[in-house]
Amino acid sequence: MISRSAKRAKLIALLVLLLFVPGTICRGERATEDQKEYDRILQLISNEDWKAASDAAVSYLAKTGTSGDLQARLRYIVIYTTEGAVSTGAFDFDVLNKRLKGFVGKSVTLPDRPVINDAQPGRMNASASATRAQHHSW
Repeated sequence: MISRSAKRAKLIALLVLLLFVPGTICRGERATEDQKEYDRILQLISNEDWKAASDAAVSYLAKTGTSGDLQARLRYIVIYTTEGAVSTGAFDFDVLNKRLKGFVGKSVTLPDRPVINDAQPGRMNASASATRAQHHSW
């Protein structure tokens, strides 16, 4: 026969499990939804659909609960995609100004760039290692 304290411990364990599992499941679903939204933005950028990518990034950035690191990355994406939309004529400079005005004083995270050893003038998508870059005079 199970003692009263054993039954109580079993009941408490079950109660704790019931309280915390739904929260964990909901957070997992939210993370999946957020990842899908972020992936959609990256796909729009890959397709050079600047207006749609900018609109999606602005919308995602406006959501509450977005981590500071993600907000900094999204700010860069908004800058990049809104400028793309301006350069293609989808937006005018007023939209660019309006979207970027709120970024003053806030952090922006630039995308990673590979570090290379063979520094050459004109290379824009990579950073040269400090020791190699010092040997070149551009």
